[in-house]
Amino acid sequence: MATKVFSYGVRSVKASLIDPVTGLAVELEDVGEIYRDTITFTQDDPTVTDHPAELKDDPIISVQRKGAKNLALSLMDTSAANCHKYLGGTVVSVEGEPDEWNEGDTAEDIEMAFEFELEDGSTYGIRRGKVMGKLIPAPTKVGMTMIQIQVKPQQPLVAGLSSTYKRNPA
Repeated sequence: MATKVFSYGVRSVKASLIDPVTGLAVELEDVGEIYRDTITFTQDDPTVTDHPAELKDDPIISVQRKGAKNLALSLMDTSAANCHKYLGGTVVSVEGEPDEWNEGDTAEDIEMAFEFELEDGSTYGIRRGKVMGKLIPAPTKVGMTMIQIQVKPQQPLVAGLSSTYKRNPA
């Protein structure tokens, strides 16, 4: 009989750049503090497109497509280094001065791998994902500025690997 696994919660979220030669994660590192209740992983409903013949009730061809996946989360660390890592742009460092992040004029192509360790010890991962994000300033007395990112899983550069995986606890 198969072991039952009940996955819930999150212990940690790690991310890594993708090695352009191997197509795999370089080194997974903790993403830092994530604003509570902002991690969402969604998948659109699958679609079926039927192609019927004029004089037949049933379709001749049915094309199925899986729904697109999307990961979203909000990071609390808005340091220049973190902005550069998840949003692109440049960081200007001058000795004796605070680092300055400068947003790029165009969207940058950022690809990363992500891995979530869940409370039950299982892991869920994205082997390669396109990262898109924005810095959300909150200039109010109780507001908090955050880096809001979205990750769209992409086909891995290594043949035979799926874009996402779930590993049972040890």
